[in-house]
Amino acid sequence: MFISRVSELTGARRKAIRHYESIGLINPPKRSGSYRIYDEHDVTVIAMIRKAQTLGFS
Repeated sequence: MFISRVSELTGARRKAIRHYESIGLINPPKRSGSYRIYDEHDVTVIAMIRKAQTLGFS
């Protein structure tokens, strides 16, 4: 799925998702041309990151 759908499902902004990738919290997604293609595992990990942030983790 594309980054916009991941953003909708997790509540994370697109910029934040790319940041998580750049610092190694999520694996680099597969690509289709210049588009990043995320899977369900990425959605789960990003949702867990967002939940941890609401609990006070930075």
